[in-house]
Amino acid sequence: VKGDNLPADYYIRELFAPHSVNTAPLGTIEAYLAKKATAPKLPLEDAEINGYFTKLKDCGFDMQAVYDSLLKDGLEAFEKAFQDMLKSIE
Repeated sequence: VKGDNLPADYYIRELFAPHSVNTAPLGTIEAYLAKKATAPKLPLEDAEINGYFTKLKDCGFDMQAVYDSLLKDGLEAFEKAFQDMLKSIE
């Protein structure tokens, strides 16, 4: 878990979904298993997902602008990391 302000099993408990890949650290898995099992929270119902996006729109968020920015920033970060890797093997 990133930081001490969240329970050790937080990411599994909140993101657990059937048929998903688990990449959690062993300590996180052990913390999850030590507590009572919880029902998967994912996948969410379409109505719940749509409700979140409606709230975001109502608060003035332009999700297309968010998506575009995330894609641009992610591609730039990947390009920089790739260039750094190439430089390290020259």
